[in-house]
Amino acid sequence: MNKQNEKRDRFARVFPNRVDTLRDTLRKIANCSNKGNYDWDSEKVQDAWILIAEEFTTTAKQYGVRFNVEVTEVER
Repeated sequence: MNKQNEKRDRFARVFPNRVDTLRDTLRKIANCSNKGNYDWDSEKVQDAWILIAEEFTTTAKQYGVRFNVEVTEVER
């Protein structure tokens, strides 16, 4: 097997698992939105989502994917 195929195989093995882990983590974060179980500060949550959005856009750029994130409303 040549080096290029090895790299593709490694990517095919690693990337989907990491995407699944990220999705699972986002679902866990969503669970924290339940006001019946948690009392959270809207400003801190907004700041956290801005940081997450910045990470998403930076990482996506490394793959040649570009998108814009806009915060339009925050419930207070």
